[in-house]
Amino acid sequence: KAQYQDMENKGDSWSVGADYKLGKPTKLFAFYTANSFDSNDQDDSYIGVGLEHKF
Repeated sequence: KAQYQDMENKGDSWSVGADYKLGKPTKLFAFYTANSFDSNDQDDSYIGVGLEHKF
């Protein structure tokens, strides 16, 4: 999965992620997001990892 966002002359953001099924009710997921802002030199990035289990 991938996503891109233009924040109306304020910067941009993009994300990439993946899901992996461990079984019928369980999946592992991860993503990476990067934000770039035009008004300052601050760039942010995030990493997320999770486990979902449906009862």
